[in-house]
Amino acid sequence: MLTRWTSRFTFSAEQVVAQKTFVKFNERYAANLEEFKRKVSSVASQAEAIKSSTQRAYVHPLHTAYKPTFPSVSITVTTSNELRGPEQVSPHYEHFSFARRQALIFIGGLIALRFIANTEDFFMFAQTATWLWSFYFAYNYFWLEGKKYFLMPFLHRFYRKLLTH
Repeated sequence: MLTRWTSRFTFSAEQVVAQKTFVKFNERYAANLEEFKRKVSSVASQAEAIKSSTQRAYVHPLHTAYKPTFPSVSITVTTSNELRGPEQVSPHYEHFSFARRQALIFIGGLIALRFIANTEDFFMFAQTATWLWSFYFAYNYFWLEGKKYFLMPFLHRFYRKLLTH
């Protein structure tokens, strides 16, 4: 027993109202669903028309096969090589032994002195001369060759700064 003040017919009256509300809801829901399907089909047909008219992908106006607009390692290396230009080669070609004569004389003399330093008779002279030989060539190399290149910029650092700034 619920309460004294509720009538016996209240539940049946509420059931009728609920049934009418449910019928109205179903009608409106079906109408909204049909409207939604109609809109979706019209938008889909318009999208198909737009898609078929713009089937090509976008191409940047400055994009070419040789110079693409997106960066990659190979394109960066190619561009930096083009920026630097061809390798600077002396017009007066010198063969290896003439171009590196000081280095070859130094290595040959050092090998000869170390060979003599391993003998029993003159090892003390050759051991002492090894240090003098190294100092002599280091000193003379600067005054003969090194002074030409000592104050020049290091070219790889120069090109790196040029490419990054």
